[in-house]
Amino acid sequence: MGFMTVRLSSTSCQIALYPVRLVAVTDKADALGTANMMRAGWFRQASIKSESCYRKGLLLTHRRNLNAEFLDLENVLPERWVTVHSG
Repeated sequence: MGFMTVRLSSTSCQIALYPVRLVAVTDKADALGTANMMRAGWFRQASIKSESCYRKGLLLTHRRNLNAEFLDLENVLPERWVTVHSG
């Protein structure tokens, strides 16, 4: 028998814990504020992306960076060299 796990949105946590942090910034105060927030339902669940989504994003980022480098090289090389050697 396991426990239910919920990933909380950091923005909603900061907003809900703001009054608690004005009193004292301690781990105990944060724990009490988080417990009260969970009891009252003042939180928003955050979604977690799959590993394949992170890999796709990484590949797209690298592709964009390579395209930018290629364009930089095209702009640096003389026009004549590009036309002769491109095909």
